[in-house]
Amino acid sequence: MNEVAFGRSDEADLIDRLQAEGVVLLSLVAEVDSKIIGHILFSRMRVETAQGPVAAVSLAPMAVLPGHQGRQVGSQLVRRGLAELRGRSERIRCV
Repeated sequence: MNEVAFGRSDEADLIDRLQAEGVVLLSLVAEVDSKIIGHILFSRMRVETAQGPVAAVSLAPMAVLPGHQGRQVGSQLVRRGLAELRGRSERIRCV
C-alpha cells in the first residue's frame, strides 16, 4: 500500500526497519469495501535536549492511495492515532 501511495519502496522499507527495531507504537489502516486505502504508523523516538533525552512519538509514514487522497483519510487516521496514544498515556507535544 505504501509503495503504491508513494511510488517507491522507501516508506515500506522504513516500516520494516522500525518493526525490526521494536519501536512501533501504533499502526492503523483505513479501509473501504475491505480494501486498505490508508496507513499510518507511530513509533518511539528520543529527542536530545540540553537537559537530556526525552521520549517522544514520531509519525511516519502516513500514506493514502492516490484515488482516495484529498478526502480527509489521512487526517482521520492522525486524529484517531493521537487519541489512541493519549489513551495509552503517551505525552503528545508540539514544539
